Amino acid sequence: MVVAASTSSLLRRALSDWGVLAVVLLAMSCGRRVAAPIPTALQGTFVDDYGTRHTIDDSLWQHGTANRYRVIEWNATARFLIARNDTSNVADGGRYDRIDWVILPGDDGWMWAFCLATWNAPSATAARAVTRADTANPRSGCGGYPFTRMRRSGAAPSTEEAHD
Repeated sequence: MVVAASTSSLLRRALSDWGVLAVVLLAMSCGRRVAAPIPTALQGTFVDDYGTRHTIDDSLWQHGTANRYRVIEWNATARFLIARNDTSNVADGGRYDRIDWVILPGDDGWMWAFCLATWNAPSATAARAVTRADTANPRSGCGGYPFTRMRRSGAAPSTEEAHD
């Protein structure tokens, strides 16, 4: 009788563990990775060098009033994120983005800069595979264009012209 009770207990435990594993596998098969935490430097409200407001947290990047990017992966080591364009975005709704970033010295108020390495990939996997932007050259490393610089909202604007 004791053997039957412990076998039943072990079976329930195994089924519980398999249930957790099944949920993790299901989440991974849907393209959703377990996200690393957002880098502190990128979290909060910012203004870019075009005057547009950005609010960023661990799962959402709100760009201005019309564009939302649903963050599905933060890769702080390689300095990129993968996001899905909200279906209500004006362009590329439901498509995937790879956004590369570089930390700036901050002497002039600009803390970091980003580049949309891709903004219309058909999947998170395709976005992840896109060639990294040239973060060593933020003035021209975004497909020949400058990265978009960011400063904390409320911080004094730079005395330089945008992308001088």
